[in-house]
Amino acid sequence: MAELQSDQIHNVAEFFSYALALEREAVTRYQELSRRMVRGGNKAAADLFWGLACFEAEHVKELEGRIGAIVPQTLAAAAIARLEADAPEVVPESEIHAQMTAHDALKVALHCEVRAREFFRQIAASVDNPDVKRLATQMMDEEDEHVHWVEGALAKNP
Repeated sequence: MAELQSDQIHNVAEFFSYALALEREAVTRYQELSRRMVRGGNKAAADLFWGLACFEAEHVKELEGRIGAIVPQTLAAAAIARLEADAPEVVPESEIHAQMTAHDALKVALHCEVRAREFFRQIAASVDNPDVKRLATQMMDEEDEHVHWVEGALAKNP
C-alpha cells in the first residue's frame, strides 16, 4: 500500500486532497472492472462492480460538498501523483478474470476496502494535526462501513 508519511499531510486541505484522489480512483477502477466483466460476458460481476463504482461516486460527491474550495488543484494533482503507483483501492490485475464469480468480485472489493480503511488508519495514527486526525478517523469509519457491506454481500454470495 502507498506508505504515507505524516510530514506529507500538514492540514485539512492536504488531507482532503488525498481522500478525494483515493475516492475518485476507486470510482474509476470499479467502472473499469465493470466494463471488463461486461466484455467477458460476466453480468453478475459487472453489476456488482458497477454498484460499487456508484457507491464510491456518492462518496466523491459527499467529499466535494465538504471540501468546497479548500483544495487547490495543485494539491489534488500532487495527491493523485503520490497515490497512483499503489493506491489502496487499486485492484491487482492478477485477481481479475472474465470467469470470476460475484463471490470472487466481492473478495477483490473486500481487499480494496480493507486497504482503504488501513490507509486512513495510518494517517490518523501518524498526523499531529487534530483536525486531520479527526477527518482521517471519520474516513476510516466510512471505509469500515464499506468493509462490513462487502462482508455481508459475501455471506449472501457463497
